[in-house]
Amino acid sequence: MLALLPYIRAMEQQLGLHVVVGAEKNFRPLIMSEFPSWEMADRVPEDTYASFVCGAFQGTPMLSPIDTRLMPMEEAGRWLFGWRGQVALLTFGKDAPRTIEEPYVCIAVQASGVQKCWLRPGGWDEIVRRLKAAGYRVLCIDGEREREEDGIRVTMPQGAEDFTGYRPLTERIRLLAHADAFFGVSSGLSWLAHACGTPVVLISGFSLPMTEFPTPGRVINPHVCCGCFNDTNLSAKDGGCPRHGGTARAYECSRKIAPEAVWDAFLRVRRQNRS
Repeated sequence: MLALLPYIRAMEQQLGLHVVVGAEKNFRPLIMSEFPSWEMADRVPEDTYASFVCGAFQGTPMLSPIDTRLMPMEEAGRWLFGWRGQVALLTFGKDAPRTIEEPYVCIAVQASGVQKCWLRPGGWDEIVRRLKAAGYRVLCIDGEREREEDGIRVTMPQGAEDFTGYRPLTERIRLLAHADAFFGVSSGLSWLAHACGTPVVLISGFSLPMTEFPTPGRVINPHVCCGCFNDTNLSAKDGGCPRHGGTARAYECSRKIAPEAVWDAFLRVRRQNRS
């Protein structure tokens, strides 16, 4: 959704369109706040001139003429809308008031599937420990405090402050807009942080770095099995580890990302943000 919004805005502005959007309820307050000229609707109005089904799937019908696993997700809108013009980046939260005085970072350890998570034993706990030692409050903004899938339980790290819960995205934007950094995985909250201009440390072996938005904080271990999401011979969204499930190599793409690599990525984005 966040990768498609810039294309909708560009079409509205450059073609002089009146835009009607049907979006999931959790996105509606965000869209109404950031794009007040758009009309929200549950069905296509009868006098609509043209409509677009905005989705990309791994099975038939794919909707996109090119499998979107083979391109940066930010480019998917060009193919779904047939758009060849320039688009401006999202800039959420630029006027959001700061509600926390102390320096803080936000983290999100959950995702729509466990294969997207950073499963290094003790990895998140180590990062939280280092952040707190550096003087930061660490706020966990996941929708769920813990989740279990494929026999693996992913929980909020020890030492993090509990800001979990399915809160409005506009509330998340207010937090992210003033965070010194965001630590996450290949999930929607990483994209939301990026749209807020927050330095992002994105940890993922599930997807190749070209999949997500560019960030010097991208962390992957290329020396182990990785990038199953981008393999068009697999359906990585079906759950589990698609290449090594049931073996000692299951989820090695994330288990073998060391905390030191994540910390080094944070130092990179912090240096860039200060320069």
